[in-house]
Amino acid sequence: MYVVAMAPSKFTFCVIFGLLLPVLIKCQSCTNGFTCQDGECISNYTRRCDGTGDCSDSSDEVNCTTCNADEFQCISGSMLCLPGSFECDSQYIDCSDGSDESMCLGLQPWNLTSLISDSETNDILMVLDGAPGAIYGGRLNNNETDLQIYYYNSTYGFSGIHYDPVLQEIYITDVENGLILKTPLSGSSFTIVVSENITYPEAVAVDHLTRTIFWTDSINDTIESVQIDGSDRKIIINTGLQKPRGILALISNRTLFWSDWQTSKIERSSYEGQDRTTIAMEVDGWFNGLSLDVKGGWLYVAISTSTGLGSMIRRMDYWGNLNQLVHEIAQGRPFDVFYHRGFVYYTDWDEHEVVRVEAVEGANTTTPVTANVFEGSISEPTGLIIISYGGLSFIQKYLLLICHLRQHQGLMSDIFKVLATT
Repeated sequence: MYVVAMAPSKFTFCVIFGLLLPVLIKCQSCTNGFTCQDGECISNYTRRCDGTGDCSDSSDEVNCTTCNADEFQCISGSMLCLPGSFECDSQYIDCSDGSDESMCLGLQPWNLTSLISDSETNDILMVLDGAPGAIYGGRLNNNETDLQIYYYNSTYGFSGIHYDPVLQEIYITDVENGLILKTPLSGSSFTIVVSENITYPEAVAVDHLTRTIFWTDSINDTIESVQIDGSDRKIIINTGLQKPRGILALISNRTLFWSDWQTSKIERSSYEGQDRTTIAMEVDGWFNGLSLDVKGGWLYVAISTSTGLGSMIRRMDYWGNLNQLVHEIAQGRPFDVFYHRGFVYYTDWDEHEVVRVEAVEGANTTTPVTANVFEGSISEPTGLIIISYGGLSFIQKYLLLICHLRQHQGLMSDIFKVLATT
């Protein structure tokens, strides 16, 4: 039954069971809701097929195994059916699993593996844009690159990026819509990993050994984790945080590092949130992105100021000792930072570029890696990463898989997924 107002009068004419009839009650619009069989309107359509009868006749829970032709059926979750217009509306995640948006984010097929050369170093630089929602990529040759835009959509705001070398998948945070997304390096698909109870995910880190994703949420003021398969989600830290920003996972000893804008701190803890310790504090600036030089034992951090004057790149050991100034930035606001092959690369909001500086104390010379690429097209370059393509060797993948299976008792499907990327 559908109830639709036709014209104002003493009697309101409504379409009821296909007949135009005069009634003394005002017809219910139910434009964004569900109309029960007895005419009652449930204002929130997502309450249809949610397992609870909201209509007085419980008609909102009828035919919930198969959606109507004009509805979208969620892939999983308790709530199954939505209006067809909810699919790909680029505004809200309505299905509990995000499936109404996961396959329609506007990504065209793209393939970063096309940048690979058999005769040259295969270092791929990827840079995100925080305002129009853009993903740039390019092969890094002699510390310079010609970036190409692989994705653009003004409704998204990308912030953090990380890479899983085992399955060769890229993880990206979207602060505008509160999402963690992933895509293969080939760009053949783009799916939602986390969409529930997440508001402003600033940064993401992936431990490819334990198959764990970590992220910071600067509005919920939490540090959380979930397994790559979406299971075992945990809140690791939810006290003493005021806008946590960057996050890193030191895989060798299961240690997390994170920065916090409001408290101007860098802290560390175990993966479980134990042994929490402040290792650095900054009075005149904000701690932004973090990066590790695992071989050298250094933690690099980008520090920005509100005016852009006096921003800097610093480094320290894993306990905050040997705190050294790597580079003082005359004018600019560095957002993210990444250590690679003896150099530090950072994104700069003010200069609209990626800059390279030697990873030594007191480095003075900088090189714009992406000169004139972002100017006028990217307003806020945010997360960056350099991927040494090729991932892990067959033996390395096999050893990681054995560890994964022992810890999580994985299935044979895990084996085929990993070996298929070799």
